[in-house]
Amino acid sequence: MTGKQTLLGPFSRIEGDLEIRLERQGNQVQAAYITAPMFRGFENMLVGRDAQDALAIAPRVCGICSVSQSVAARNALAQAAGVETPRNAQLVFHLMQAAENLSDLFAHGYLYFWPELGAQAFAQKPWYKAATARFAPQSHPWLEALDTRATILGMLSPLAGKWPHSISMLPGGIAKVTSLSERAEFLDRLGRVVRFLEQRTYGGPLAEFLALKDCGELTQWVQDHRESDLGFWLNIALAEGWERLGPTDTAMMSFGAYGGKDWGGFAPGFYQQGLGPLKVDQITEDLASSWLEGPTEPLHPSQGVTQLGGEGEGRYSYNKAVRYGGQPVSVGSLSRQVIDGQPLALSAYQTWGQSVLSRVLARWIEVARLTGAMKQWLEQLDLNQPFYAPGEHPFKNGAAQGLVEAARGSLGHFIEIQEGKLTRYQIVAPTSWNFSPRDAIGQPGPCEMALEGLKYTGNQPAPELWMVVRSFDPCMQCTVH
Repeated sequence: MTGKQTLLGPFSRIEGDLEIRLERQGNQVQAAYITAPMFRGFENMLVGRDAQDALAIAPRVCGICSVSQSVAARNALAQAAGVETPRNAQLVFHLMQAAENLSDLFAHGYLYFWPELGAQAFAQKPWYKAATARFAPQSHPWLEALDTRATILGMLSPLAGKWPHSISMLPGGIAKVTSLSERAEFLDRLGRVVRFLEQRTYGGPLAEFLALKDCGELTQWVQDHRESDLGFWLNIALAEGWERLGPTDTAMMSFGAYGGKDWGGFAPGFYQQGLGPLKVDQITEDLASSWLEGPTEPLHPSQGVTQLGGEGEGRYSYNKAVRYGGQPVSVGSLSRQVIDGQPLALSAYQTWGQSVLSRVLARWIEVARLTGAMKQWLEQLDLNQPFYAPGEHPFKNGAAQGLVEAARGSLGHFIEIQEGKLTRYQIVAPTSWNFSPRDAIGQPGPCEMALEGLKYTGNQPAPELWMVVRSFDPCMQCTVH
């Protein structure tokens, strides 16, 4: 290690603990080391239990992406049981996960990211007062956004019975049948959310925003919609040069979401200088920088272990270094939308790379797309058809996996069952990818990479550092499962 060091943390408005150590050379960050300092041990709690206990325990990994954890656990168990899920149940799973992801994506902008514009470090900026009035916590606009988020989360009760930690999802389908009145309630809530988005966030029809094909058209849209919340932020971001802030030069990955293209969802894939197929067997976890003990060679999660006792020189996180084909990979909305071929997201990536502006923009592209998809899935529900596959569904001995896309990126549950008991349970969460520590050959994770080169102002890193970190939307609680 060389140069002066700066320690940052804890961070407000994120889920869980996060610490960052910066090494400074001259007036910029030479290297960043991201620490997940809290160990929780969910993977070890699950070993030895009845396989179906995962349906109650795994969702409690996180209070934000509880549905995603439930669906991943449920999908792994359904694979182990060899059961075919009824179409109605699949549609409800898509709706539940989309509602939760929509809530997270919406909250990222209004509750976590945009309030950063009101930081005192930006007080001399010409846009500071207007940004503070628009996005400051406890302001009237902020409270309206908070109420809209509650409306989104309220969509989950008619589908799942409760949120978070619903236990209605089972290997054979879903235990709660959706009624006609509950479908109408969901549709009413969705309509209220769309009205807020069109009036406040986008300042016009969502279809008009989704029709934008490239960054040139986006620039004109920003000028025409600068009074909207998204247009207001994009105007600031372009003026400040945030399309070049926090670049990450990695490949991108998506497990595919909501059943893929056949269901009106997002396609799976791996993107590096072009789109390629996803090969799950290329995923490994490296313990070189982790406080966890285990084999020195990288292992696929299906062979992974979670064992304390790995403290030592050069180790600085309870997170493992997750890699795809031996290289760091970015996950999240930008990866999903680029891999799915969404024109504006693809243009943003090709024009600005993986930057703060591209990552935030991709979230709002996804928000607009999700609202339309949710309406279609709701209309496809046939309330006269089953929501659950009847009969016994015994688990076969062996390995299985459940792969989903949570709001923050790719989430995988990798399990092993013997005689109905869990003998291995490994979870790879989105922040495990994006906030990965260094691996055995010294490759930094995506966020560590994005912080390199950031300027210092006096003895403090530039306030844009917080923008870079929040653009990945960390959930350290999931990371230290």
